[in-house]
Amino acid sequence: MRKQYSCLQCGSLFSSRNRQPKFCCQTCYGLWQSAHPRIDKRKRIRVACENCTTLFERVSSALGSHVFCSRACWNIWAASGVRAGEDNPCWRGGHAGYRGPNWKVQRQKALERDRHACIRCGATDSLTVNHKIPFRLFALYTTANDITNLETLCRRCHSKMDNIFWEKHPLFFKTSRFPDCTLLKTCIKCQQLFEAFPRTTICVTCCTYICDQCGSTFVSRKRRAVRFCSVACNIAFRQSQRLYPYACITCGTAIDGGRFRCWSCHLKDPTLQVRPGRKPGRKPKGQNVNDITAH
Repeated sequence: MRKQYSCLQCGSLFSSRNRQPKFCCQTCYGLWQSAHPRIDKRKRIRVACENCTTLFERVSSALGSHVFCSRACWNIWAASGVRAGEDNPCWRGGHAGYRGPNWKVQRQKALERDRHACIRCGATDSLTVNHKIPFRLFALYTTANDITNLETLCRRCHSKMDNIFWEKHPLFFKTSRFPDCTLLKTCIKCQQLFEAFPRTTICVTCCTYICDQCGSTFVSRKRRAVRFCSVACNIAFRQSQRLYPYACITCGTAIDGGRFRCWSCHLKDPTLQVRPGRKPGRKPKGQNVNDITAH
């Protein structure tokens, strides 16, 4: 049964089935809360931010080993590396994200076998390939990446399966062993074994050259021989070894690179544009110009 009530904010009458309502609408409730803020009776402690040393108040229950005034200060502190590596409480010895040279092929095979869908919930987006037995518990990457040890899962199911495995095998959680993912190849130049990446075919020794300009050693993976370590050295070498300076060879006037005579000398006799010591090109089209072979 509806009854008549008076709004505590605007004073208007309204009917409601609720027991003793105070406001006629959500707008009046929000306006009343803005005018009557809740008083926090909890005791606050004045502390200093660990990053910027700004003083601020914080309740005692929110104080931890590290205190920051904002999320931005926490991001700066975390990016400084104080919790990286062995200083992180979740450190388990560390390893690279590399899963061996056959990981991409095996991952694609697992996705095609499971028809690009999560085998638990059937999701087709945000798919990952999970190792049923974690990768770091194997001695060889070939055994860890075996197709029978792989399954297609979405990110949510992946996290659930990982948690289930570690709950069943808590003694393996602190294992820091990691499979040997070293890929050995034979260099196509010196025929020596070296530690390589999947697309690498030449060892570092055969890729090391000496710059013709500055004399420093550098590494280049190009198949052809490289003479310079940088574009700057290439330009400096060509400028020092050029046959003709950037000056007109007739009058000596300074000109831009790539030319042999200034504009005024060119207008006097355009046939002189043939480089000295080179064979003349085709004859000029103008009938009043002297034959180029005469020079």
